[in-house]
Amino acid sequence: MRCDVCLILEGTYPYVAGGVSTWVAQIIEYMPDINFGILYLAANRREKLTLKYDLPVNVTEVQEVYIHDFPKKVRSKHDHRLGVEDWEDIRFFQRSIAQGEPLDVLRLQQIVRKLEDSTEFMQEFAYSHRAWEAVLELYTNFEDDPSEFNDFFWSYRFINLPVIKLLTTKLMPAKIYHSACTGYAALLGALFSRLTGSPLLISEHGIYTRERRIEIFDADWICGDSAVPLSLDMSRRSNRYKEWWVNLFFSLSRTAYKSAEQVYSLFEANRRDQVADGADPERIKIIPNGIDLTKFLAVKPRRRNDDETFVIGYVGRIAPIKDVKTLIKSLDFLKRYGVDFKALIMGPYDEDLAYYEECRELVVGLDLEHEVEFTGRVKVLDKLGSIDVGVISSISEGLPFAILEAGGAGVPFVATDVGSCRELIEGRTEEDRALGIGGYVVPVASPRELARALRKVARSAEWAREMGSNLRDRVCKYYDLKDVMEQYREEYRKCFERELLHPKCRLD
Repeated sequence: MRCDVCLILEGTYPYVAGGVSTWVAQIIEYMPDINFGILYLAANRREKLTLKYDLPVNVTEVQEVYIHDFPKKVRSKHDHRLGVEDWEDIRFFQRSIAQGEPLDVLRLQQIVRKLEDSTEFMQEFAYSHRAWEAVLELYTNFEDDPSEFNDFFWSYRFINLPVIKLLTTKLMPAKIYHSACTGYAALLGALFSRLTGSPLLISEHGIYTRERRIEIFDADWICGDSAVPLSLDMSRRSNRYKEWWVNLFFSLSRTAYKSAEQVYSLFEANRRDQVADGADPERIKIIPNGIDLTKFLAVKPRRRNDDETFVIGYVGRIAPIKDVKTLIKSLDFLKRYGVDFKALIMGPYDEDLAYYEECRELVVGLDLEHEVEFTGRVKVLDKLGSIDVGVISSISEGLPFAILEAGGAGVPFVATDVGSCRELIEGRTEEDRALGIGGYVVPVASPRELARALRKVARSAEWAREMGSNLRDRVCKYYDLKDVMEQYREEYRKCFERELLHPKCRLD
């Protein structure tokens, strides 16, 4: 069955809660007349997938793709089914990844289809003599120390095999392919778009390459030199293996940008980053996130007196990129400042259990057990009326739903200066800024500055209510879900109209 829109998702809806998942749920639920298929990219079958959302009836198909599930080595009678020219193309593909260049996904998929099934192709790519020769050739251009071969070999496999695995994915026919990020998901979208002629649309919430770079520079599992502390200077290269990983994600993003008919950005700064990473500026359109105002305007903001306990609310995933540890450290400063507070850290923690445990240990180590509560995932609407300020301390964001939802309920906000946080809190244009500030913006990874901003909000309940009112006015004026969804509906409509005028070919 051919769906109207195939959503290609990586680590998000319907198995992971978060901002991007909220956006996906909005798209599906707002357009009940459109049938959606979901291609969900997961690591491997050992990853337990549990639905975090009830699937609406217009979700007609869900297909999981496990990018790290590789076949075990078996003896094959057909060790050289691929020709010399095929392997030349494969070597070019490997060099392109190492250099961060776009990939010819259609040519690669044509090579895959030469063999009887995808498992046979993976066998030849991973274990044949020609595969070994390709490894050695790339190694001679990469590393001059024979003792480093073990590090090189495993880096090579984990960088290249998932990409090859994606090329063996069963096609989900669709009129439109819509990826919620670049990376692996959009690579699959680029392939299916080339195979069928259906357009590829990409919506980026956070810039994928930037977020992967942050993770890679702070990773201690990558071969080579010892991991260095996370640096906010994204031009750093800690070792050549980390550079290789970074180039992989640049390669995937540039392939996606080259293949996309339209790329959507949440705000202007992200649009500039997309252009810098290779996106055609003529194909980028800004469509922000939005919230259902009818739900959030119904929330009655808490009317705290200055002598009452100050209630702080964090809503988000407990994950390294959200830098919850900086928030916890800021609460230690806030306690030293003599502020009587309660902090609710609300959000799922199953994405990175080790990080969650580290956060809990930090709370204990700073003697904040009385002040800090980890609630797990909550219904945000039920909590917004009981907090005095919202907060996030992320090191990377797009356009956070946490700020929109707090603003819709009239709750002021303190956030780090990432993504669109400053324009949400202070305003984007002169007309927008005239509405007044909705809270405070602080530097990244600065717990003392975060604590000072929270203390400012705590000192005057009246000033906090005024900032909350300003933020509510801004959200109502610029971030109404109805307006946002109508923009996406119009984008889909234009694609469907072209489909009717010029039907795309379909592959069996």
